[in-house]
Amino acid sequence: MKKKSAAFLFVFLLASLTCFAKVQRCPHGTLADVMGTTCTIGDITYTFGTDFHGFTTVDDQATNVFSTTFFGPDAIGFVPISSTNQSGFQLVPNFVANTNGTGLFFVETLAKFSYGLQANDTSEVLSETVTIDGDITQTNFAFIQGFDVHTFNNQSFVQAGPTDIFALGGPAFNQPSVTSTLQEPGISAGIVNPDGSGFTTEFFAEALGGDIANLRSSTFLYTTGPRLATPVAGNFRFQSVDIPSIPSAIAQGINNLGQIVGNLQDSFGNTHGYVQDGVNLRQIDFPNATDTFAEALSNSGMVAGGYSDAFGNFHGFVLDGGTFTSVDFPGAIFTEVFDINDQGDLTGVYQAPDFGLHGFVRDQNGFTSVDDPAQTFFFPSTQALGINNRGTVVGFFRDALSRAHGFSLFHGTFQQIDVPGAIASVPEGLNESGTIVGVYRDLDHTLHSYIQRGDNFTTLDFPGAVGTTAVFQINDQGTMLGNYTDDQGITHGFIADQLPGNAQDAPAANINSPVRNSPIQTCSPADWVRHPGTIRVPQLCHVAN
Repeated sequence: MKKKSAAFLFVFLLASLTCFAKVQRCPHGTLADVMGTTCTIGDITYTFGTDFHGFTTVDDQATNVFSTTFFGPDAIGFVPISSTNQSGFQLVPNFVANTNGTGLFFVETLAKFSYGLQANDTSEVLSETVTIDGDITQTNFAFIQGFDVHTFNNQSFVQAGPTDIFALGGPAFNQPSVTSTLQEPGISAGIVNPDGSGFTTEFFAEALGGDIANLRSSTFLYTTGPRLATPVAGNFRFQSVDIPSIPSAIAQGINNLGQIVGNLQDSFGNTHGYVQDGVNLRQIDFPNATDTFAEALSNSGMVAGGYSDAFGNFHGFVLDGGTFTSVDFPGAIFTEVFDINDQGDLTGVYQAPDFGLHGFVRDQNGFTSVDDPAQTFFFPSTQALGINNRGTVVGFFRDALSRAHGFSLFHGTFQQIDVPGAIASVPEGLNESGTIVGVYRDLDHTLHSYIQRGDNFTTLDFPGAVGTTAVFQINDQGTMLGNYTDDQGITHGFIADQLPGNAQDAPAANINSPVRNSPIQTCSPADWVRHPGTIRVPQLCHVAN
């Protein structure tokens, strides 16, 4: 009986503490009631800053007096608003700027403050609508406006400023409601204004020379939608492919024999390709090239990649039986090969003279450009990254908002690939069974790798990686090869094999600790262009690009 009472008391206290710690709902009252607090409205938690600035300025030319009177947030009403898919609040300032019959030349009443917002675990913010309610006389000059601006943690941006303005001699402008849609769904936005003005939110009324401006209310509403869950993390066995004697080596591809192809950097900063077969390492240098990048190899040992010549021009190449062949898409500014199959068919990327990016396939019929029909029209951007023996090609394209979407192409038919819950999806490679590997960015802009088998997606994150795990290729045995970045910004290569179950079931012993590498500081032109849509080798691309 005593044990049962003690257990009951513990549960009661735990429930009480949980309720006490729970974020409260935003109250109906004045703006002063929420300043400096965190509270919820619908699916969104709001954090209000303590920075408030409110004042009324009067210019009385009859008495030659210019005065400013300050007021606090308790002068502004605050009304929470929530519906099925919207959350927000209405501010009720009842600002009146009156210069009609008062003898006053100019009156302005203005308030500024800042707040941030955070969608809950099941929702994402899609857009913001700001609406003002008021009126102005149209004689000389009158102006009312509400303004709101936020940058979300995934760099999505919303800015809305509905306006009602009249100026003598100019056209009247009346836009009482403005909706700003995020380019990518947002989770949270801080309380710092991205334009550096110090306040996220402002609303005011002003009138001049006999006009009246009334701002009764300003409403800020966020539309939310269900947040899609990203794929669950799988259970994997990892093994390092770092080369102890060459700390600047980074792996790029693997074939069915377990041979690995990649790049290394010498003491002069020049990049060389390599092929690793067990303990044997063979360096690859295209004749007279300044830098050589090895990207993929077939099961027969053909190597494909790119090189930079003495004039700084970039070309693709194939190495077959000791013979190098340069690969250039006709008329292209640069060409790089990213994959090769057992027939010697190639896939890669070229840049046209108009600076548009295009994928390509080169087979026995010659070169064929690969352009996803859903790519942006103004600046074409399609990149082909992987090809198997059936001729299936995978890669990604950018839409009109510059968002990256994956695709697979087989016999002229494109299929779009979007990892659930991701804001960017980039398939990198595939094997003969059609299993696809690649990378995706979640709503927090964190990069993960994934494996796709049919319609099933699984997340792969190297344990201890910081922000980046990129898988580039998978062979027919299902062994994947990629890179990750550790907490010191150092890049390592690894191979991974998927085991039954998911990450929650995985024993800690599945990790073979890697040897620390030094980052390669140079990058190929294709890597520069592809960053940050995908990170082939994270350290290869300069942060400014």
